[in-house]
Amino acid sequence: MADAITESVISTLSFSPDMLVIAHSTMMGYKTRAVSATDVARDLGVRYILSGSVQHSGETLRVTTERADAIRGQQIWSIREDSAMDDLLALQDGISRRVFEELSVSLTVGEGTRTWLERSGSFENYVAMVRGRAEFQRFSPEGHANAERLWGALYRKAPDSANTN
Repeated sequence: MADAITESVISTLSFSPDMLVIAHSTMMGYKTRAVSATDVARDLGVRYILSGSVQHSGETLRVTTERADAIRGQQIWSIREDSAMDDLLALQDGISRRVFEELSVSLTVGEGTRTWLERSGSFENYVAMVRGRAEFQRFSPEGHANAERLWGALYRKAPDSANTN
């Protein structure tokens, strides 16, 4: 279960053009070794480490995720989510999207992320908008064409969305 949630979080985070995400296969190499967050950060050339755990009691799962500053050895935030075991995919999606949101707020575009997520109407629409922004910011004819394609598809899909007006 924990491996599936880890893979889901990594996959969801990779949607952001603003975040460096280490591959699932690379991270699995650390699962069985006793290493500190500082050692992992140094090995991978990153500052922040995302870790978590999965516990269950009866038919309830609890997933806890935390972001730590490996250089300072400080926990920055933690997310805890409880869910019935009968809808594991919804639990994976919920955790993955909450982690994406928290990391977007704290590491990339700030609090505006929450507003844009709400206004976009769905997580998928928000990802399309962010990808379009990244393409536009390439400041090239190809990048602008890609942004127009992404934003045009988003507009056709949700013409009443605040982000597409």
